[in-house]
Amino acid sequence: MEKKKILIVSFDLEVGGIERSLLGLLEHFDYSKYDVDLMLYSHTGDFMKFLPDNGYRLLPEIPQYATFRKGIVETIKAGHPFIALRRIIAKLAAKKMMRNGVPEGKVAAEFCQVQKYWDYTINCLPKLEGEYDVAISFMWPHHFVAKKVNAKKKFAWIHSDYTKAFYDAPADEKIWNMFDKIVGVSEDSRRMLCEVLPSLEPKTTFVENLLSQEFVRAQANEDIDTSDMTVEDGEISLVSVGRLTHQKAFDVAAEVCRRIIDDGYKVKWFVIGYGSDEELIKSKAAEFGVSDKFILLGKKLNVYPYVKKADLYVQPSRYEGKAVTIREAQMLGKACVITNFPTAGSQVEDGVDAVICGMKVEEIARAVETLIDDTELRSRIESTAYGRDYGNLEEINKIYSLIEE
Repeated sequence: MEKKKILIVSFDLEVGGIERSLLGLLEHFDYSKYDVDLMLYSHTGDFMKFLPDNGYRLLPEIPQYATFRKGIVETIKAGHPFIALRRIIAKLAAKKMMRNGVPEGKVAAEFCQVQKYWDYTINCLPKLEGEYDVAISFMWPHHFVAKKVNAKKKFAWIHSDYTKAFYDAPADEKIWNMFDKIVGVSEDSRRMLCEVLPSLEPKTTFVENLLSQEFVRAQANEDIDTSDMTVEDGEISLVSVGRLTHQKAFDVAAEVCRRIIDDGYKVKWFVIGYGSDEELIKSKAAEFGVSDKFILLGKKLNVYPYVKKADLYVQPSRYEGKAVTIREAQMLGKACVITNFPTAGSQVEDGVDAVICGMKVEEIARAVETLIDDTELRSRIESTAYGRDYGNLEEINKIYSLIEE
């Protein structure tokens, strides 16, 4: 029987939760049944070295698409002045949208501008050669698979809380409607897309990101130098992992750190990640006088030994689709404090395998302090989390079912 041809598309392999999820999918795909091509717009990122060598084919980089991780000047120097011009026009269009008003609670620039880049450039970009049975667009925006790929069926993934981002919703709806299935990484992420664009609901479903408990625990035991995560005698170590963006709310975490210290607790909070808000977060730490207690450790290829070493894991996010980092911390038996973002209830069981708290500074501080003080509760949560099997490799069968429909 001839194998079906599958295309999987994403941006690059920088360090991040979506990228880790993509690696998990590639690691566990059944290549005896499917011929799989992987297209990355840019063959860059520290996770490139972790691409599994087990049966798929990495397509050559297409120069025009690689420009989406480059600045305007760099794009011109790479020989693509027309793309650079279209991006400038797109940036102006995004600014105009934002000037007309961004609803309260919506995140604007990091989403609206990226969407407009694709809106204004897609028609002058090359098509991908060949034909596929199924094309999977693994990361938003989905213009490329929608308009430049020839496939019998097309699936688009959604990893975030769509209600929190500021988009040109009518334009985005047109792109979503070019797909046969829309796949959320949780039931909540699927539902929230439908809240904004209810017409899409009949074609939505959800498939959780693939996680291997054995892999996470093995990586946590890797012998790497974690001396940059040192604490003094009597200090409690907190750790958070995520991109340094508005979504993750590490700017708020700096103030939370100040509050906890003012309440008489000896803590040191380590943040692992990188991103556009780094200077903002550093300035907040300086503003609240915690630069020596709220430490940005930067990018780490293997975060698991750091998470394992910490006393508590804290996720202060403003919103999430389904945070892979929380589940990974639970796999390592960490007591987690997470804010009550809309999908939190589908992520953990409050008071059982984690603690959900409000998003205000004093609410996050109080939850952390409770777990510091109540060692019995902390131990119970740690034991419950470590004892549960959070692995979900069977989720890949849902993808196979979608392919075979």
